[in-house]
Amino acid sequence: MNLTVKSNGRGPVTIQFGRYTFKRAETVAEFEQIHALNYSTFVREIPQHEDPGDGRLVDKFHAENTYLICL
Repeated sequence: MNLTVKSNGRGPVTIQFGRYTFKRAETVAEFEQIHALNYSTFVREIPQHEDPGDGRLVDKFHAENTYLICL
């Protein structure tokens, strides 16, 4: 499988790995989807965390994390 990194000069914008394209999460909508997925996984499926009641779970290390999403 080939790995291709496309850059805008300030760092990678997208990473292509086979048929998958990844990018860093940057928009409010992307982060909301991540929080909803965390909720679904760690509150509903596993139940590792208490239900905060709003359908989203923000990781306690959110401010330190870099999230990559697959397009």
